Amino acid sequence: MRIFLQTFIVSLLLLIVVRAANAATDVTSMTISVGEAEYVHFIGTAPGINKTLLIEDIQPPGLQGPGPAVSIGTLGLESNVPGRCTISISTQNNFRLLHTITNVKLTRYRLKYRNKGLSRRHTQRRYSCNAALSSLDFIAEGRFNNDIKAGHYSDVVTLTVTTQ
Repeated sequence: MRIFLQTFIVSLLLLIVVRAANAATDVTSMTISVGEAEYVHFIGTAPGINKTLLIEDIQPPGLQGPGPAVSIGTLGLESNVPGRCTISISTQNNFRLLHTITNVKLTRYRLKYRNKGLSRRHTQRRYSCNAALSSLDFIAEGRFNNDIKAGHYSDVVTLTVTTQ
């Protein structure tokens, strides 16, 4: 019985060694990274406003030439991207204030931001992607309609900022 037990133990050990020699293995690599998406957005009081101005505040003297600059709020840019960004402007009425019922033009206008005009002739300007708050001004330009009707004259302005 002793020989049988020794043979059994040796056979068992041999079986374990053979199994260990044939063990399957697998190796893999993993890359772990953390990222932040680029962002840029407008800051200040001007983005998203619905501003009502008085005609006497924007009207040029003598109904001709540019009117006074009237602040419609502050505008700046905040971004995690260094460098320059482009602000593009478009309007529903091509930089004209139109009567909401009769569609008659009151005047053309432009906006001024950081001492540069944003208008039908200058629809894109480049600024720092992290521009501090600055006044965004409305300036009536060109000939003013001398037959001003009761009601509202309006336009919808869209500003888009794009990183470079």
